[in-house]
Amino acid sequence: MYNNQNCSATISVTRVLDKVKKQFEREHAELELRGIPKNAVAPYVFVSARSVQFEAIVSGLSVSSMCEKECSHVKCNVTVPLAVTLTDANNVCFTCKSKITVGEEVNLHLPEPCSFPFEIVADAVCNCPWGVVIGDKVDCRACLTVYTKVVTKADMLIRGIYV
Repeated sequence: MYNNQNCSATISVTRVLDKVKKQFEREHAELELRGIPKNAVAPYVFVSARSVQFEAIVSGLSVSSMCEKECSHVKCNVTVPLAVTLTDANNVCFTCKSKITVGEEVNLHLPEPCSFPFEIVADAVCNCPWGVVIGDKVDCRACLTVYTKVVTKADMLIRGIYV
């Protein structure tokens, strides 16, 4: 037998208050290779590089108020972790780690600082379709999409759940 009591549930969510999307290409991006296997035989041939996660790392954050507009000027560095696939002289394929850091400058609508806590985060996707290995670095073409966002944690109250 079911108990028809009306109850509610609370769900914690991340609410996006504002977001800016930028797509661009960086020619001659330099990727430093980390974690090359000891048994890999040089010279190496570049196969591809791609982001390993959607969440990027934001650092060097600077926010300036724009008096004449209802938004703020946001400057930051966005770092995207990458997986780089190479082949060695024996045609053995392997993957090592790298990262690419880009400077972002966007205008975002920010809430009043005293109203509720918020943070500025970034999501990013990076693909490198072309590259040349030079020592322990890769000179490549990086295609990036960066989403810079203002987010806050919120609780949603869901009413009308019957148990």
